[in-house]
Amino acid sequence: MFKKSFNLIFYLFVAAFFLVAGYNFIFAAVAPPTVVLSGDDLSQNGGTDDAYDALVILDITTGQANPSTWDIQYSNNAGQSWSNVVANYETIANNRRKYYFSTSKIYAPTLLVRVRAQETGLEWSNYTQVSLSLAHRATNHGAHYFVESFNDTAFMGAGSYIDWDTAQARVELGDNPPNYHPNGTIQSTNLLAGAGNGNVLSVAFQPVQYPFGRTLEYQVSNDGVNWYGDLSGQPTQNTWFSFPLQIVPDAITVPFNGSVGTGLYF
Repeated sequence: MFKKSFNLIFYLFVAAFFLVAGYNFIFAAVAPPTVVLSGDDLSQNGGTDDAYDALVILDITTGQANPSTWDIQYSNNAGQSWSNVVANYETIANNRRKYYFSTSKIYAPTLLVRVRAQETGLEWSNYTQVSLSLAHRATNHGAHYFVESFNDTAFMGAGSYIDWDTAQARVELGDNPPNYHPNGTIQSTNLLAGAGNGNVLSVAFQPVQYPFGRTLEYQVSNDGVNWYGDLSGQPTQNTWFSFPLQIVPDAITVPFNGSVGTGLYF
């Protein structure tokens, strides 16, 4: 295959040389992007083979100064087929983005990710491919972790003025033309429904939040009635966790000392 490709390029080059005498043409391929892969890294080993790694961060820098199209795909079958990555991203510069991608519901002993980019009027870059070893297979209540990636409505509960956007895998303030609603709330249903577990004594949670033009606050509960918004271990109806200016804050562990329950709600 390499030899055939080389010969084809060689023939085209010779033809161009004879048709336009006196000019040499050198065609350079567009440089592929650079991709730095990281995760929430509960095992403190770089996030590349963490059994509970559900959040993957793709830090992508393109060779073009102002790419207009970003093509980011993943494969869970050794590259036989590819699916588009649906994830929120943070713009660092015109040619650099950080994508926050949940892998919680993907079965893949080895997950492949490939990235390319295109600037308007120019050709596509080559692909850059990276891989991630996933020890988990799917969201697993029995293994004591759960990820709500918002890509389905299975645990969508009551809410006001907030959209549960499964297409973009996020929750966001609802439209109120010409802008958005100034505030809103959303509540989950029981994340442990059907798990058959005993009393939930504590929970460690870690949100992913962006952009910073809004105030984001959180409470968690083990019964859907008593809500916890600090680390005191007691219900605090009017107190909320908040992580200003942090896209991915450190996980915190909340003890449920003031209520008995077998559920988990946010």
